[in-house]
Amino acid sequence: MLLNEEQKKSQISDSHRLIQLTNKLRHKLDTNDGYGRHYELVDSMYFFNEIVAKLEDKLNVSVARRQSALLKRIKTKTSGYDGDKLTSIEYAAEVLFDSYFFKNNDEYVNRTETVRLIKESITKYKKIILLMPIMSRKPFSPIKNKGIFPDLGEINTLLRCAKVAKIISNTSGFPCEFLVLADGNKYNKACKTPHEVVRLYQQSLEYWVNYLNVSEYVKIKDYETWIGNEEGDWKFKRDKLYEITYIDISKNYDKVFTPTNLNSIYDTLKNDTIGEQLAYTFWSIITSVNYTSLYPEWIHGNQIYTRENQNFYISFISSLHYSLNKVSKSHLFFSDLVGDMSYSAHDRVMNMRHEAWEAAKRYVAISLTDRQLNTIFQKIPTAIKLTIHAKTGEYNFISTNQKCYGMTAQHTVSGIKDNNESLVVDYKYRLVREAEHQSGVYIKPSTYIGDSFDPLYEMSLIKQPVYYISK
Repeated sequence: MLLNEEQKKSQISDSHRLIQLTNKLRHKLDTNDGYGRHYELVDSMYFFNEIVAKLEDKLNVSVARRQSALLKRIKTKTSGYDGDKLTSIEYAAEVLFDSYFFKNNDEYVNRTETVRLIKESITKYKKIILLMPIMSRKPFSPIKNKGIFPDLGEINTLLRCAKVAKIISNTSGFPCEFLVLADGNKYNKACKTPHEVVRLYQQSLEYWVNYLNVSEYVKIKDYETWIGNEEGDWKFKRDKLYEITYIDISKNYDKVFTPTNLNSIYDTLKNDTIGEQLAYTFWSIITSVNYTSLYPEWIHGNQIYTRENQNFYISFISSLHYSLNKVSKSHLFFSDLVGDMSYSAHDRVMNMRHEAWEAAKRYVAISLTDRQLNTIFQKIPTAIKLTIHAKTGEYNFISTNQKCYGMTAQHTVSGIKDNNESLVVDYKYRLVREAEHQSGVYIKPSTYIGDSFDPLYEMSLIKQPVYYISK
């Protein structure tokens, strides 16, 4: 499958709304040491038996309901398929147009092409393959999260992936696999998240896939490892193309970057396709970078956030529209908020802006390289590619829920509402939850004895909440 022009563009989750929220809410994070002011402690067995178990129970109920809805809906969609008689393949294709799971644009994907992809996949692989680059890692961003491990949000997303694959398998009569292409290592050149952090995140995802008994349907694949199993000098060519692309972007666009005045970036780069992607990426990636100018070196088992660096981060995001001269004089960087970092605020903010610009260039270079090489479809030409960014030829998968469809688990923290009949998981930024004084729920500390990996124990060590109680 060849990529269309829209697919060749770099894409990244939008952070513009988060920047506005941060500027509005400012220093509302609960930065008290440890658990903060609003929290609950639960035993790990409570989390397994009372929370995760309820989500597991919903799996089969939800699958049955969606299959019943499909049988009713497809009768009104026959004009979208070729031929008079619908087969199991058309029924499987219709799953990809269920509004409970997808927010597709009819101009981007259609049922006839979907049937063709499914048939080709069955012919070549004896199964149907869905894949989606998602769940990279939880970034070092205190306004988004409070730790590096998957929380209840990722667990819920894995179950949604399993539901889609199971329904397609049930309706088609063929195995269906949902490949989660965890791409944290792909974008490490840009965001600088430590490789060990990405590894622990992926190991946790594997743990939950196995615990939930959905490994038949959901496969966690490290993107770099998955695409790297190519023969010959493919990796060398990819690395070389990336370096050339990065150098070209730097040569053409470094001259327009002015850390003293970020407001000029959009105006300078508009009407230039790559320039517009670069500007958009800059304002999006700025909330996901591991800022070496701010954070201490990450150490396994330790919490990277302090009261001062969290407050400085919020002040940094809230002052993006400030000139550097204004930064030095702003109350946002007074010592009562950021401690001794107040004295180095000018230089630290300038360095962080440079780090974000560098990250944006590298992100665009990585994305354009892989799109030019068509890496995913070179690997699996018949793959049904899912996305969170609607574009031609790709299916817009809702990885969270319909209300939070624009959010993703890795860039948020989860919350639950329990109405005694059904447990509902929602997705919000940590800053929003703590501004509303929502209580974080933490796993009680315990003495762990054993050799097997336990993500809940790891979360208890760094005092990362597994979910919040939503209001």
